[in-house]
Amino acid sequence: MVKFDINNLLDAAKRNYEKAWNDSAKLLETDGTKYALDPSRSASHPIYDFIQEARKALLSLGFEEIVLPIFVDEDEIYKEYGPEAALITDRIFYTAETPRPDIGISQKKMDQIKEIVPLFAKFEDLQKMFKAYKKCEIEADDFLDEMVGRLGVTPSEAADIIDKVFPEFKQQKPVPTKRTLRSHTTALWFPVLGALQGRKPLPIQLFHVGLKFRREQKLDARHLYESNTMSLVICNDEITLQDCMNVAKTICNKIGFIDAKFEIKKTTGKYYAPGTEFEIFVKHENYGDWLEIGDGGFYSPISCAKYGIPFPVFNIGFGVERITMIKTGFADIRQLAYPYFYASSSFTDKEVIPFIRIARKPATETGKSIARAIVDAMKEHGGDASPCNATAGQFMVNNVPIEIMVWQKDPGAKLVGKAAFNEIIVKDGEISCFESSAGTPPAGALRTGIMFVDSVANDVAWQVEQFAASGEPEITCQYKIAKKPSDINVTIDPAVVRFITDKQRKIKINGPVFINVTAKKT
Repeated sequence: MVKFDINNLLDAAKRNYEKAWNDSAKLLETDGTKYALDPSRSASHPIYDFIQEARKALLSLGFEEIVLPIFVDEDEIYKEYGPEAALITDRIFYTAETPRPDIGISQKKMDQIKEIVPLFAKFEDLQKMFKAYKKCEIEADDFLDEMVGRLGVTPSEAADIIDKVFPEFKQQKPVPTKRTLRSHTTALWFPVLGALQGRKPLPIQLFHVGLKFRREQKLDARHLYESNTMSLVICNDEITLQDCMNVAKTICNKIGFIDAKFEIKKTTGKYYAPGTEFEIFVKHENYGDWLEIGDGGFYSPISCAKYGIPFPVFNIGFGVERITMIKTGFADIRQLAYPYFYASSSFTDKEVIPFIRIARKPATETGKSIARAIVDAMKEHGGDASPCNATAGQFMVNNVPIEIMVWQKDPGAKLVGKAAFNEIIVKDGEISCFESSAGTPPAGALRTGIMFVDSVANDVAWQVEQFAASGEPEITCQYKIAKKPSDINVTIDPAVVRFITDKQRKIKINGPVFINVTAKKT
């Protein structure tokens, strides 16, 4: 099992990042096959489950799906929102760019480069590269590759030159632009519909499901910087507000909300026509009250005119996360969207089972045969009185003849201990074991199928495979009183361990195993 020593890695990176980075590759295996995809581990995200449901619903109603740009120029916001635009921009994220610096190569920098690459002489070529970089003729993520190819330096030397000699790269500062991340899908519908006038026959029925970004004053159970909107528009020469509400109700029904009502807003956004903007409220079995899930209305003819749109445009925007919270019962949008940051892990007993595993297993078919033979010997002779022994068999491991013997010398004991045939079980969020030879497990418990003898035999077989390649004449593997899973070669996923301990429940894999196995080369 590969597990990194995180502290050592971080310490090494502080001392010499490039060396630590190169050395870190030695921690990873490149040959052989040890992993395969497990379809049973699949799990979809509830937000995307609803998005898929919504897409199917809108497509079935005759809407055409399109992709809208993420970036919006500030000018578009002022065109659409009129005098309200200054308030809208308060909630918008503006983008920034880092201008590429002019970089020269002084004598001091030449000397520093030679400290890294003593025979380096291609200073003119490097200066040309910096000029090409300034002109955007070389992409930033290609610059190190270009240095290696043009200057004849190693990747590590190229990285050291940039990192240690040219602080200009680190000193670049972002410069704000007038480009924004879309905060309202509306900001894109106007230019899109304007572009389609005269090119697409009426009615135009479009939808888009995607992210919007808002600079919320705080992040809490109801607010995130980014969230998804299901937005749609209908552009036609004949359409009424009642038609619009009927469309909204049909969509609500399609996505699972039978009861829906609409309320005209008293204060209308300037991109909507006065008296036409309405909020959409639904009831759902998880909640008793009416909950808002969307907002719709006619776009202002003035805003439409700025884009050459001569026909009425109806728009609705539905909050994807809000609807998903209603459908799933989540109370905190952060836990819904980012459970890995905000929600505690949760496992049912059935979900815990696959994460309890035998840690070390033999890699060869002979090794697997050894494990089975050891289990068979213990099952057949486990009750023999000590002193006693039982031969598991003779095996050829990598062309080395090896005899396997299970034995016990302690007076008054049996060949194996009382807990040897315990089986690991899961019940009520706890992991424990029961004596499988005594009968059925406790009521409600789920069996893992892993007995102590199984995990121990696999560990012995794994050690025998290593032993066959060594110069030792024999090895003895001993297992005494198990106090924790690793004592019997069992591993439990750390996420499951944390879940159990956080819930103040227990992992009780223990008992007198007393198994002794000797492998001897013959």
